[in-house]
Amino acid sequence: MRSASLVAVAIAVAVSATPAPGEFRQVRSERDYMERVAGRTVVTAGAALRIGRDWTFAGTLADGTPVTGAWTWSGPWYCFNLVKDGDRSRTFCHEIWVDGSRMIVVPERGRGTPERATLR
Repeated sequence: MRSASLVAVAIAVAVSATPAPGEFRQVRSERDYMERVAGRTVVTAGAALRIGRDWTFAGTLADGTPVTGAWTWSGPWYCFNLVKDGDRSRTFCHEIWVDGSRMIVVPERGRGTPERATLR
C-alpha cells in the first residue's frame, strides 16, 4: 500500500510541472507570440528582458549583467541567441505557455524544467 501512495505522489508531482490546460495556453506560433509576449518585459528570478517586436531583446540577468539578443520562431518553439559580454551563445529553443501576465518557459524544446515568469 505504501508503494502505491508513493507512486500517486510521484504522478501528482510530475503532472504539476506541466501547466494546467484551463489556466495556461501554449504559444504555438510567431503570430501568437507577437500578440501575447512581444512588446512586453519578461521577468524571472531577478532577470528582466524586454522582448521587442523587431525580433530582438535586451535586459539584465539576475546578476545584473546586461544582455541583448535576437529571437525567432521555429515550429512550436521560441528560439534565441544571447549576447553577453560581446559573446554570442548557441541557439536555445523553449516552449512557452501564457496566462495573461503569467508565463511558463520550458527550456530544451519543452523537455527541460519549467520556469515561471511574469509579463509586464
